[in-house]
Amino acid sequence: MLLEESVSVVSPGAYAVSGATGDIDGAEGQGLFYRDARHLSEFFLTVDGVLPSPRRSSTRAGEAEFFLAAGEGENIQVVRRRVLGGGMEERVSFSNGSGETVDLRVELRCAADFRDVFDVRGYRRAENRGEVTGEAGEGWLRFGYRRGEFRRGTAVRVSGEDVEPLAEAGSISGSISFSLRIGPGEERGVLVSVVLEEDGEEVRLVPR
Repeated sequence: MLLEESVSVVSPGAYAVSGATGDIDGAEGQGLFYRDARHLSEFFLTVDGVLPSPRRSSTRAGEAEFFLAAGEGENIQVVRRRVLGGGMEERVSFSNGSGETVDLRVELRCAADFRDVFDVRGYRRAENRGEVTGEAGEGWLRFGYRRGEFRRGTAVRVSGEDVEPLAEAGSISGSISFSLRIGPGEERGVLVSVVLEEDGEEVRLVPR
């Protein structure tokens, strides 16, 4: 059963279920799913090591917006604009509402378990699990899954002007972190792109 504060974004063949902040924290039913497999089991954002506080959220078919507050005195407004279509994209903006320049350390943590949706929901337990692998490059993470001839993949990339993301990966989880300096009243932003793969080919989702 999904939690009451869950937010769903839907596109033909795929859907994302998160909490009120836009984070996917591995809770029951949460994740980015494509054709009955969970391509992201964790996807959450921290600012200076702290989860931002939710303010409000809105959804419309294949899109969602999450309005958050972060930083000392919660003077940093964070807006996550998520779209499903051609994969999943999230534009994240950081606005400084204080009277001083702030330096932020932002981290995006990701994990992919590629579990069957019925397994995730507790309807049945998978008999055989395949192998999940993880790798990292300059500003990107990629997780791969293989079980016999069945292959899936998830790639996450962070990009932005004057942003130098650092990526680290384990076998099924990893992180992308970067620093931002934002002057009083200024706004900075990054683009997070999530590409889904099936049988070695990039999946092209159709927006609703």
